[in-house]
Amino acid sequence: KMLERAVELREKGNKAYSSGKYKDARQEYQEALDEIENCFITTIESEELKLKCLLNLAAISVKLEEWAQVVDLCGEALKLDEMNIKGLLRRALARIELEQRNLAWEDVNAILSVDASNKEALALKSRLEKFSVLRSKESASKQKRVFQNFWSNQKDSSRLYRDVGDVSHGPDVYCFLDVRANGLDGRIVMQLFRKLAPRAVENFRCLCSGEKGKSENGTLLHYKGTIIHRVCRGFVMQGGDVVYRDGPMVGEGIESIYGGMFPDENLGSRHIDFGQVCMANTGQKDSNGCQFYITFDGAPWLDGDNVIIGKVLRGLSLLRKLETVEVDADDRPHQRIEVHESGEMSAKDAEQYLRDHTEVDPGPWWMQLSPGQAT
Repeated sequence: KMLERAVELREKGNKAYSSGKYKDARQEYQEALDEIENCFITTIESEELKLKCLLNLAAISVKLEEWAQVVDLCGEALKLDEMNIKGLLRRALARIELEQRNLAWEDVNAILSVDASNKEALALKSRLEKFSVLRSKESASKQKRVFQNFWSNQKDSSRLYRDVGDVSHGPDVYCFLDVRANGLDGRIVMQLFRKLAPRAVENFRCLCSGEKGKSENGTLLHYKGTIIHRVCRGFVMQGGDVVYRDGPMVGEGIESIYGGMFPDENLGSRHIDFGQVCMANTGQKDSNGCQFYITFDGAPWLDGDNVIIGKVLRGLSLLRKLETVEVDADDRPHQRIEVHESGEMSAKDAEQYLRDHTEVDPGPWWMQLSPGQAT
């Protein structure tokens, strides 16, 4: 009888909902849930009815823009059916509105993993991707402003643009970064195009090997022990600050093997793919230093402003995992991502490493999340 009463109450709630009387509908659905909870025996029918009532209540909260309540109600519904499409869709929408976009991505990805053509999920995905691009641009602009402030405060301006002289165009260079984070540990192997940007490649090579020791002002010219201080999904990860290395000032350091900033080279190259290795700068012309970034996707708005020096050959899966780490509002990772070793590889050693470690790009970061992560 309690279950029959719950069915009647839900039907009344449906009629009120259809009439736009959302508060009345909410009361009916809630009373239906109370009747279900009072049942002494749990059956398949009672669980299905409970799921429907929770989803109906979530739909009302969507209408009333009560986003936190939507998340809670859908969470309860997904405990009964972890892959319920309506529950995942409504929670994803609410998480977007609450600016919990990383969690919203998980819900959207869970839906697309079982229904790749779901129109509502694809619409939410498009909305998230647009925000990711906008935030990437804003973050890049903000980073440039930070650099510019530091750059404008340099007292010894004569050392910023020291003539670096001629650099051999020689064969391509192979370098590696051994990166470690909580639960992640792996090697990123890169091919650097010396003919494309000889000065920048030589700088990067020496900072990987550490062979230059310390600069005139005592800075250790070695990527070993530095951190990846910025990770922006769908955009880039950035590191290589050998000046500040860690702490609140990391990301503002400028140094190179040439004694400060050095000129741009070949700005005609395009940011078109995942795994491109590039020099970060201050947002000013000829302001390359020690910091670098690796792309997670194409970034055409950086074309003409930053020097591209190479590409990642191995460590693609590691990059995709690093792309998913949790970050704060300034894209700084919550966990420490350390370059615990770096160096140069001979062409022969690099070739052997590539043979021993075959790998393909596993795809964009949101494809790496398992359905279980959505709940």
